[in-house]
Amino acid sequence: MKWILLTICALSLTSCSYLTEFYIYNTSEGEIHITYTTKRVTNQYPFITNPVVKDFRSFTRVKDPTQPKTIALSADSLTIKVTLLPKQALYIGAESNFNLNSASDRHDLVQNLESLHIVTSTDSITLTPDVILPYFEEFDYEHVGIIFPLKKEQ
Repeated sequence: MKWILLTICALSLTSCSYLTEFYIYNTSEGEIHITYTTKRVTNQYPFITNPVVKDFRSFTRVKDPTQPKTIALSADSLTIKVTLLPKQALYIGAESNFNLNSASDRHDLVQNLESLHIVTSTDSITLTPDVILPYFEEFDYEHVGIIFPLKKEQ
């Protein structure tokens, strides 16, 4: 009986948490050039200052590339420039227990973003914190991202 009470007590004191990763996915046939500017140097919020280029098969199956790509950054740079090939994703950060329907989580998602600029051979778009949120999609509780090319109805 004592063991059961201790187990129940231990389980009630522990909580389940998960980590949501944020990406910009290139599903186009060509390369895309991404430039984003952050408000501060950080590795704690989405739109971090040390992003990572990864390969993906689906929006929930993202993996490190076979040939890692180095992104040249200065230690105090607030502007990040990256080129993504087709089927590559840019990891831009993570957040614990994130929910896209939560107002505070949506605020956290864009609090470090100044602007995001995406350029292709035929098009370009600039997104700011006040207009970017509708472009984010939640694929599962561990993967949230922007799919490029962007959907026209947004």
